[in-house]
Amino acid sequence: MKQSLGEILQENAKRNEQDKIDEEARIQAEKKANEVKQRKVIGDFFEQTKELITKGILEGKSTIRIQANSSNKFQYVYMRITNGEPAFVGMGYADIWYNFQSWLEASGLEVVLVHDHDGIGMSSWTTMVIRPAV
Repeated sequence: MKQSLGEILQENAKRNEQDKIDEEARIQAEKKANEVKQRKVIGDFFEQTKELITKGILEGKSTIRIQANSSNKFQYVYMRITNGEPAFVGMGYADIWYNFQSWLEASGLEVVLVHDHDGIGMSSWTTMVIRPAV
């Protein structure tokens, strides 16, 4: 039995609606995967930072300064100072910053965020200066 044009149109509408649902699911899955990836990048940076701080102190350094590479997305998107904290805190990753601060506190340390630059306007970055807790 041959379908009427109305039946074909109705099937087209159902298929288009399902395509929209599938596309939205794909977009949401992609966003979630990107969030997981970014969380790992930020988390890994702070785990490496803890190691650098520990190593520097145990090697006898009196000044510990940590900065992200000024030429990458991490620095410009996540580490720029916003309201006295790294920008990523307001992007849904605050727990990573607060866990890092808890680690510092438990270690008798504190961090001061400093906006640094090359002096000629070509690049700037955030430096974390680690010092004994006051």
